[in-house]
Amino acid sequence: MVHAAHKLKLQPTYLTLTTKEAAWLAGLLEGEGCFTIQTQKQFGKIEKDRSGDWTQRIHIRQYPMVALGMTDKDVMDSVASLLQTRCRGPYRVKSHPDNKPFYQLTLAGTRASELMRTLYPILHNRRRERIDQILKQCGQSLSSISAPELPLPTSGPTPDVEAQTPLQPRKWPSVIHPY
Repeated sequence: MVHAAHKLKLQPTYLTLTTKEAAWLAGLLEGEGCFTIQTQKQFGKIEKDRSGDWTQRIHIRQYPMVALGMTDKDVMDSVASLLQTRCRGPYRVKSHPDNKPFYQLTLAGTRASELMRTLYPILHNRRRERIDQILKQCGQSLSSISAPELPLPTSGPTPDVEAQTPLQPRKWPSVIHPY
């Protein structure tokens, strides 16, 4: 049975997930999502160097990124609400006009790394290894990862899922904090 007191918090606390929401989101991202790196190139001015050759500096930055794409708009809207972001789409693939339209959602930078850190304890090993690799490559650490406080099963009958109180709609603040 999931109690309201069992919460997973991101650092900083712009988002709070119940254990049930975190488990649902982790399962969805395991099957349909992607943990990856976003690479951004910034091109500097073209200048002459000391030897008289023309050069241009290129600054490459890498950020953690979490992406999700699917054809189910209602599910994507639920994820967007949980993560306080927006769902983009619908998109259609011109080479496959009969396919259903699909929707996309991405988190990048600090918000993505915080989501990775939050879900890390409840993801499977392959995803954990990928997150380790991403955060290491982006120069971040796995600090502040702790196992979620999940309720321990008690002896006795399994609680009736139907009898549990449904989650109430979230009321989000009018200001969403930036990355």
